[in-house]
Amino acid sequence: MFYKKVTSHDHKWFFLLRYDDLKEGLEMWSSRTLKWQYFDYQQSRSLQAILNDAGLCSDITPEAAAEIIKEYLDQQQG
Repeated sequence: MFYKKVTSHDHKWFFLLRYDDLKEGLEMWSSRTLKWQYFDYQQSRSLQAILNDAGLCSDITPEAAAEIIKEYLDQQQG
């Protein structure tokens, strides 16, 4: 499984993506929904553009994704 962190150029927002085979879609975790949601990659041109933008998108490990989510949720509670 591949994980990516997508951060805006001004670093004001981010979301996480995870996928195996993009033909089968991908999942996105965002601070707005606080859960993983499925998206059809083939029909989403904006997600295709984001994944092709090295300035927005960086590879991360599954462990890093879990830590990012945990830290975000801890900040929201504290």
